[in-house]
Amino acid sequence: MIDARARAAAKGLVAQFRDGMTTNFDLQGEWPSYSKKDRGLLAIETMLWNFYDDNHEHRLDGDHGLSEEGRRLFDRCVLFLGSSLEYRWPIDDLARGHLIGNAFHAETGDTGPITGLADCLGDSQVRRETRIPIFGDDAVWPFLDGSDYRQAGGKSASNE
Repeated sequence: MIDARARAAAKGLVAQFRDGMTTNFDLQGEWPSYSKKDRGLLAIETMLWNFYDDNHEHRLDGDHGLSEEGRRLFDRCVLFLGSSLEYRWPIDDLARGHLIGNAFHAETGDTGPITGLADCLGDSQVRRETRIPIFGDDAVWPFLDGSDYRQAGGKSASNE
């Protein structure tokens, strides 16, 4: 199920945060109440949590600035929130890790290599979830694959 009104609000917040026009506290405080049936809102909200320090207010600039890969991730989140596509990844709470290698650039300075969606999961979840042979294409998350990404207006997945 898609919550179009909540997605529109979230889309604006993500774009403003990405562009340094608003702070992490604004993002957190204004994030729309979402229908639990629109898993994309939870997935994006919890993924973005990995890009800021929730202990003090800041914008995504300077020491908190986005890497190129991080910027592309935010761009895809904005594109996804403007689409009517369902979120089809099996995991929607990504607050414990980040999906895209080297995309995270916040106060922690954590830019170590990430191998994919399984890194977002705890050990027991990894064992359970790895029974699914293929989750999707990390390069176009939150879209499941390049076809969904292009359908929403994204450039060729090979550009990711």
